[in-house]
Amino acid sequence: MPLGLFLEVGSPILLATSPLAQEGFAFPLSLLALPLAVILGISRRSPIKIYPSAITFLAVAFTVYCLAMSSIYSTIYAPTAFLYGGQWCVVFLWMFYLSSIYENDRFISFIKAFSIGAGFTIFYYFVSGALELFIYGGLQDGGRVSQNLILPGQYQIAVSVPTVIAYGVIIINACHFSRLYSSNKFVLIITNMAAAASVAFCAAREALLVIIVYCVFVLLAHGGVRRVLAFGLLLVLGFIAINPSMIADIFANSEFKLFAKLASLDNSEKYLGNRDTMIKDVIIIIKENPFFGTFFLPPNSEILFINANAPSAHNMYVDAFLWSGLLGGSLFLIICVLLLSLAMKRVLSPYSDYLGRHTGIALVVFLLVSNNLNVPMRQPAIAPMLAVIIYICAYWSSAERGDSRHAKG
Repeated sequence: MPLGLFLEVGSPILLATSPLAQEGFAFPLSLLALPLAVILGISRRSPIKIYPSAITFLAVAFTVYCLAMSSIYSTIYAPTAFLYGGQWCVVFLWMFYLSSIYENDRFISFIKAFSIGAGFTIFYYFVSGALELFIYGGLQDGGRVSQNLILPGQYQIAVSVPTVIAYGVIIINACHFSRLYSSNKFVLIITNMAAAASVAFCAAREALLVIIVYCVFVLLAHGGVRRVLAFGLLLVLGFIAINPSMIADIFANSEFKLFAKLASLDNSEKYLGNRDTMIKDVIIIIKENPFFGTFFLPPNSEILFINANAPSAHNMYVDAFLWSGLLGGSLFLIICVLLLSLAMKRVLSPYSDYLGRHTGIALVVFLLVSNNLNVPMRQPAIAPMLAVIIYICAYWSSAERGDSRHAKG
């Protein structure tokens, strides 16, 4: 499921082959596996309820609302409304499947295979970027790895793929240090280095920010000298934030697009990547049609009299109200608040082990960082990774019930 491979309609090899500037219709391999996963989840008939009842109820309600309303809109406005509506609830469908692997041995087997898949994605994009550097002497997309130039099956390499890589390496590290299964320390070091290089190759500021914030939270959670290091890192980041010209001077002539993006922070118009303008535009649309939003269609699809220049607000919370209206947005927001509460419980509980605590931190980072930078169209690719993080946070609550199989620390 975490494989960063995409299938493309019309591709002669099935895998995506379109360059970044000429993208065809592509979708992640995990989306093709989702129906099978749902069938497996139903057939196993697992009697154990692992998610808090409020999250389960609201997730089902939101899923039914998205599928039902987008089906209606697809007949009235545009057939693609159902496809967009389905994207909003993909993560909850994966959560349903994961609940069928509650047994300890089955879960460990699953998370081991999942980590291998995440590692494959990391090295796939690392090798692609490294080969491009070696063959061409530089990254050809203005300092970013060129989509499908070396290896096929790449899509959204500037948005969804780096997010999958960032949270994938977080899960791999959490599993290693929790000793959930046997793993090699040398391989872990190489994987972390490849992940860092892959994020740089994809030139994704969000993925970089995710990793930095996650590391700060981890240091704070462990206390002692590490907490001092966390505060020191925060001071450095704060100093950089109020003195962006220093970063601009350091990276002004960099050939890597990621460093060039960091240098552009000195430009006030590019500091937020135009996200403030996008949010202002879509809020006007929300005010115009608060109950139904854009009928699960992009705000630039000319469905309403008022249109935005961008296909979304680049903020999941604003987009939830924009795409699904007041009811859908409210359900989504409440679910995220409950997930944040669940994550904080995992982080602060004295009974949580390494895996539970660190995936709790990852979920906090996702809700506070990624959801404020993500766009809805990324969800099919990111959903499996997020669903696993949510699942572990809920699953590891068994440690608080005194289950010694799960309480390792």
